[in-house]
Amino acid sequence: MKKRIIIFLIALSVMAPLRLAQGLPKTEAVSEAFELYQQGQEASGFGMYEEALSYFKKSLKINRRLNILCGISANLNEIGMAYDSLGQYDKALSHYKEALKIDRKLNIPRDIAIELNNAAVTYESLGQYDRALKYHQEVLKIRRQLNIPRDIAQSLSNIALVHVWLGQYDKALSHYEEALKIDRELNQGIVIGLEDIGSFYGTLGQYDKALASYEEALKIEREQNFPPESINTTLNNVGFIYLAQKKYGELEKRFLDAGKEGEKKDYKDIKNTPLIEFFLATGRHGEALKILKKITLGENMDVFSRIQFHLQHGLALRGNGMLEEASSELEKAVSLAEEPGRKAREKTGLGETILGSSSIRAYRALAATLSERTIRGEKTDEKFISYGKDLASNAFYFAEATKARTFLEAMANSAKGYSGRELPLKIRKEEGDILNQLSAIENRWEETYLKNEEAFKRMVKRKENLRKKLASLVSILREKYPVYAALNYPQPVLPERLPLKDNEVLLEYALGSDAGYIFKVSKAGVEKIIRIREGKEEIERQVSEVVLPLHDLNTKDNFSLTSGNKLYKLLLEEALRGLPPDKDIIIIIPDGILGLLPFEALLATPGKDVKDAVFVGDRWKISYYQSASVLALNRTLK
Repeated sequence: MKKRIIIFLIALSVMAPLRLAQGLPKTEAVSEAFELYQQGQEASGFGMYEEALSYFKKSLKINRRLNILCGISANLNEIGMAYDSLGQYDKALSHYKEALKIDRKLNIPRDIAIELNNAAVTYESLGQYDRALKYHQEVLKIRRQLNIPRDIAQSLSNIALVHVWLGQYDKALSHYEEALKIDRELNQGIVIGLEDIGSFYGTLGQYDKALASYEEALKIEREQNFPPESINTTLNNVGFIYLAQKKYGELEKRFLDAGKEGEKKDYKDIKNTPLIEFFLATGRHGEALKILKKITLGENMDVFSRIQFHLQHGLALRGNGMLEEASSELEKAVSLAEEPGRKAREKTGLGETILGSSSIRAYRALAATLSERTIRGEKTDEKFISYGKDLASNAFYFAEATKARTFLEAMANSAKGYSGRELPLKIRKEEGDILNQLSAIENRWEETYLKNEEAFKRMVKRKENLRKKLASLVSILREKYPVYAALNYPQPVLPERLPLKDNEVLLEYALGSDAGYIFKVSKAGVEKIIRIREGKEEIERQVSEVVLPLHDLNTKDNFSLTSGNKLYKLLLEEALRGLPPDKDIIIIIPDGILGLLPFEALLATPGKDVKDAVFVGDRWKISYYQSASVLALNRTLK
């Protein structure tokens, strides 16, 4: 969906040299400025942004001395783009705005539009979508006045994407449709427009409409002999839609047919993920492993792709009963997800939208795998000793980490996010600068690797330096601003260190696709891990059956005692066995839909009617916390 935005960043690089050279006096100073400018562009092209900045700043200095306004503007824009590439967004914006002021004075509408668009893209990177939208709308107004259909379509698509991020879906769709209409009239860019709309519908769960858009795009690509990489990308999106619809037969047929036609020659790339996910979903773990073994983890692979690879490899190994090996592979995925400075917001392509966050899936899978190892009698694994005293503690740790990660991603994907206003401005700015630069490095990882070996080496070194700075800053945050640190840089508490009282029992729930788990924790640590025999979908169905009558006045009389007792047996019976009524306090740490369930309303002993029934709340005092770590933090800060 962001393909169009990149076009504008490139467009400025192409057009700026022309406007820099047009109508200038032929002096040595001007020639030197122009040569420095070209050297800066060459350095940028190879990903050497620090060197590029040096060239552009020297050229800018000459242009300022000669008062050549178009030269000043061109260099300011290039400097802005270099800073944007480095993740130094405040500096990028200040240069864009200075260039914009000059171009307004020169009254060059098309250049004004380009600079406004660059600033809008930077605001998007900062998550300031309202500002980005305002800039994009001004760009569109200018382009409508210039009446250049191609540029109008690109602006419409950019605006649509921001509306998606803001959750304004009706506005997004109208802009996408208008952009596609122009694409069709021009007979160019149609595939991008169709893919944008396909992704939009996929995000909303309107899979039939998404599929129709992708199928039309695929047909055009094949008819016009698009590059195999483009066809594969669209075919993968078709595969994701089939996964969402659970149309596994159609998915397998399409991918097998594509292989016969030579469109999918091998599986050396993690981008073949729909087929891998299909094999995982249908229990064909051996076939998933065959593909995964052919994928090479090169140093050019970005962190998101690495997480995805280790997650899928771990799931395939677990499906084959190789729990120890699966644990090791899933731990690699989780370690990457916990890299200092890695922003919680992941690449939100169609696959992530349909399958869910790879990071959260990895945490859940690791907690489940370690739980199964505990249940079958294993005690410890040296590889996990830093996560607790035994495998039961390790499993609990990652169940807690799942909740923390889910919360972080919810904040990151929110239009408002979490401002951290309690931090001093200096610390907040330092943190933001480091995170933005690390994020920019990750976004340009593969691109820089392909461009220039020296630039890639420098980027790796820069990343390590930034991570060290962040680690030092996080230490300060944990000491001086513990609540902020706990939310943004969570360290799950080990179960044996929970500040529980002698009469308290903590029940932490972790739901999975095939089964769930209950961690029964006392002051001494994890006493027992109990497998819930039902998966997430069935649990959600049963909880809804109990909860809806309690929340809707029109259906309150439909509360089923049988359903309440059935859910008690599934979620509480074994965990509460042996606990004396009225003496022990039960602390519930829910997961997913269980956060809506009042456990007190479940039936411990059914009767003829409500009066005869014994509810959980009649026997035990129940309290709730979002996570065990939040409980520990609250009690520690008191």
